Amino acid sequence: MTQDQEHIKIQNRQKRKIYIVVLVISVIIIIATGCALRIKRNKDMTQNKEYKKALIIGIDGMDPKMVKTMMAEGKLPNFKRLAKIGVQTELQTVFPPQSPVAWTTIATGVNAGKHNIFDFIRRNPKNYMPVLGLFDSKNVFNSTRYSSFITTEPFWKKLGKENIHSTIIRWPMTFPVESFNGESLAGLGVPDVKGFLSGYTIYTSTNVELDKDSNKVEKINLEQGSADTVVYGPRTMQGSEIKDITAPIRLERINDKNLRIINGDQTQEIKIGEWTDWMKTSFVVNFFTKKSGIWRAYLESIEPFKMFITTMQIDPEDPVTEISYPHNYSSDLAQEIGSYYTLGMPEETDGLMDGVLSEDGFIKHIQQIEGERNKMFWREFDKFQQRDSGIFSFVFDASDRLQHTHWREKILVDNPPEKIQYAEVVENYYINKDKFIGEILNKITNDVALMIVSDHGFTSFERGLNVNTWLKDNGYMTLTQDITDENDGSLFEYVDWSKSQAYSIGFNAIYINKKGREGQGIVDNKEELIDEIINKLENIIDKKTGKKVIYKAYRAIDIWHGDELINAPDIVLGYYPGYRTDWKTAIGGFTVEQITDNKKKWTGDHMVDKKFVPGTLLTNFKINKEIVEQVDIVPTIYKILDIKLPNDLEGQSIL
Repeated sequence: MTQDQEHIKIQNRQKRKIYIVVLVISVIIIIATGCALRIKRNKDMTQNKEYKKALIIGIDGMDPKMVKTMMAEGKLPNFKRLAKIGVQTELQTVFPPQSPVAWTTIATGVNAGKHNIFDFIRRNPKNYMPVLGLFDSKNVFNSTRYSSFITTEPFWKKLGKENIHSTIIRWPMTFPVESFNGESLAGLGVPDVKGFLSGYTIYTSTNVELDKDSNKVEKINLEQGSADTVVYGPRTMQGSEIKDITAPIRLERINDKNLRIINGDQTQEIKIGEWTDWMKTSFVVNFFTKKSGIWRAYLESIEPFKMFITTMQIDPEDPVTEISYPHNYSSDLAQEIGSYYTLGMPEETDGLMDGVLSEDGFIKHIQQIEGERNKMFWREFDKFQQRDSGIFSFVFDASDRLQHTHWREKILVDNPPEKIQYAEVVENYYINKDKFIGEILNKITNDVALMIVSDHGFTSFERGLNVNTWLKDNGYMTLTQDITDENDGSLFEYVDWSKSQAYSIGFNAIYINKKGREGQGIVDNKEELIDEIINKLENIIDKKTGKKVIYKAYRAIDIWHGDELINAPDIVLGYYPGYRTDWKTAIGGFTVEQITDNKKKWTGDHMVDKKFVPGTLLTNFKINKEIVEQVDIVPTIYKILDIKLPNDLEGQSIL
């Protein structure tokens, strides 16, 4: 080989080495760039701060223990999918963990001391009478005028002033409705045509006794093949009496399994074990006024005859009081998807607990409600997808009622199971919601931030403390006669207020009979008395179980702050799981024994200490907080939409 050839060979080797080095470097750069791009894409999917829209889905009572357990069992693949994209964590609930308080906190971003909702039930301090805490009402010229106790604006009202459009469907505590930049259909709080929260009617050939005046029994005899009866509508004043307005219906037996219902110009036939479609009835109030209501019937049996009719709902196409904003929104919705349940709590849990609505009828009823809600959701979701910006909030609440009536976990037994216990119908509900979430994830656009929230979780309700009986037995309340099983002294009938220092109304509240505040107040310095009562409450032992009943009792000033503290209870009760305030306490009643077994089908509850029943949060974005509070939701919405936070919010953005 010549010297020139050797030189060329060396040059070629060097070129190859350089080429290989360049190639390797290029590959490394490509791989690194690819990884960087993948990292960036993943970051964009999970931490994209350039959202234009927010989708907030509420699932009332969705329990984090249930979600975690079922995710681990592989039963909630779409929840797991969402959690991988973003996060699944606990959403800390509020004092007390009641739906009206929690959903109002989520909506306003402030504590109860500012928004003024403290319990399902308030009290009139002048006469000690219980007052429904969902809305205020006054009768004016034979009609009812409604107003809200809430004193702080919800996020959709505030954001409307920033030209942000919102659609708010079935959010609790949105009745009575208010004007804002968007549309709303009110949720928890909407009454029936009578102004009540429930009131079914049972039509039967057997003898049935009911506890509540709002529920009715109509005796039916179909021996001749038909019977004329009535449905119950609005109430009206006739002289000094309040009377139910009724309208006629006719029942005709077709055979041993089928019934015909004639309601004005409507006729429907149903089989045993089926619900009718919606029936509409016009009630004549007076010569000038008619009011419309809608209802459904469930046929339990022909012989003996047993038929259940739902609470008479406000007709969305002709509402006796406004249930939506704008006014015609409820009608437009009904004309598109068909009529629907309008009652704030439409689930007929009273009928189930009273034994006049079967398990099968109740479950089918829940399925009807869910079917209607799904139609509502997808109608508005499609519109939301087409908008360039804005908010869509939708709350499902049948989850709460199902868990109240079908919770299987027991805490107060000798050897409670380590794994959470739940009924098949509850499991199926979660599975169906998982499929629903999967559809959303498949359809949602990249500019939408998704938050799924619940107001609280769940635990068992096995024993109830009558707080008024406990106050009486401990010398803080004096009665003028003894309580018996037949006479519970409801509405404080036998209380001697001149000798009573404290009383309880609602589900987590104790009030001091303070001089100058209560109508017959006697206590000058309430602070020492509060400390004394709290110390005793926290040491109550249930003789039957040997367990403590109350985890912690709280002074109002230690858990709330704001101008509305003047309306707050003085002491808030935080129970251990398994315990709760009993039903009679809530309306100023008593029991013979302080603590009694819960014998109702209402087996699950959440009105314990907030520590034991956190809610659930799932997002399609990563979060920057380890512990998320309900007051953090509104600031997060503002951050999503890139709008400056108002000064009155208490939480912070988790995005």
